[in-house]
Amino acid sequence: MADHPPVKPDASADEAAVRKWMETYMALIKNGEIEKWYTLWTDDVTLLPPNKPPVHGLDAWKKVTRPGFEQHNIRHEMTGLEVKTDSSIAYAIWSGFENNTLKKGGETMRNEDLCIFILRRGSDGSWRGTHAMWSLNHPPKGKTSYAYE
Repeated sequence: MADHPPVKPDASADEAAVRKWMETYMALIKNGEIEKWYTLWTDDVTLLPPNKPPVHGLDAWKKVTRPGFEQHNIRHEMTGLEVKTDSSIAYAIWSGFENNTLKKGGETMRNEDLCIFILRRGSDGSWRGTHAMWSLNHPPKGKTSYAYE
């Protein structure tokens, strides 16, 4: 039996998959499908929100975010600035905005963000977020309007 060279990862397909991950991320938030949104992340996820302590682990992330998701209608739209992948890890830099409106009514709060996501390919071939960090593209005005505050 002849030796065959290893199959080289398809970088364009991986980049498309990471971009699809982001589209899914935004759609699930917009549609309020938060339990499905949590499946986009690894159990050991680390989040680095602006001006807040790091959040380690999916259970902690759920505890921090669930009340905000339950109380707000959220629209999150982002544009990919850069996506890089290799066979098992990827990063994506995105710029965008998040609008949060209380479900009981009230003023819409808007944040403009710059985000970086790190993703890892699972044994099933799917990409899941391991790290996320974001910052505001504008100075905070009093209390920031992130839904998990």
